[in-house]
Amino acid sequence: MPRVCVDWDGTLWADGDWLPGALVALQTFQHEGLRVCVLSARAGFDEGAAQIVRELELAGLQGVELAVKPDAIAYVDNLGVAFAGDWYRTIADVLERAGQRKAVG
Repeated sequence: MPRVCVDWDGTLWADGDWLPGALVALQTFQHEGLRVCVLSARAGFDEGAAQIVRELELAGLQGVELAVKPDAIAYVDNLGVAFAGDWYRTIADVLERAGQRKAVG
């Protein structure tokens, strides 16, 4: 099953709350058969990981993986999908890519 990895801080979560459209995005990815992994430097610390897991559970999201994202000045990746604040555009971009991958693979 293809996986989509999503950053926590500033992409899904900011200022103590979900960003608009973030929950819909994660739910949509799961509904479309994608494995969801949340990436965060916080995941490397017990308290930070617990907070992320708690928020995912409170939102009713199950089966979401959590992985440590290393601290870096930039992440350069040929599979990157830029998040520019519009989750609905990002959902479409990811699902388009997932469809292309299914068609090829």
